[in-house]
Amino acid sequence: YHSVRYEKALCLRKLKRTEADAAFRTLLAEGVNPALQAHALLELADSAVLGKRFDDAAGDLTRLRELVASGGTVLPPELKEQALYRSAACAFERGKMRESAELFEEFLGAFAESSLAATASLMCGEAQLKLERFDRAAEHLQRLVDRYPSDPGRPAALFRLGEALAALQRWAQSETA
Repeated sequence: YHSVRYEKALCLRKLKRTEADAAFRTLLAEGVNPALQAHALLELADSAVLGKRFDDAAGDLTRLRELVASGGTVLPPELKEQALYRSAACAFERGKMRESAELFEEFLGAFAESSLAATASLMCGEAQLKLERFDRAAEHLQRLVDRYPSDPGRPAALFRLGEALAALQRWAQSETA
């Protein structure tokens, strides 16, 4: 029964119907199994991010991370990966650089081989730059440059790496970045 209701909410979302969020929230209120809860929370967070409602997304992602951390049920690892990455990105969008940097570092520690690792390194480097933690920023940006030579974020990482190294007064390195 709940699986069918989840699929209905998912279809509503894919059709870009406004009642999709309400359908997901109703499903959550009914106390569905943890796996459906996790997927519903991820869908709600996606919807909030698309609508640039980052505070709403952060709330849903926090609930999702708590659900994943509870360990009461086995959830697919990609749910933890997505919850952590999206929480970090959401914190960045909300201007919470310290939280964003911590979450991105946690993500990179847990999911170093993720397809999102390059972007996470760039975003973490950006957050660290905004916090004026130039050494940490340089580490993350250098990681992207070294490990992902064909990543589309590499030019931005090189530029920002040069800025971080200049802030550290490593002039020779900053000129070659």
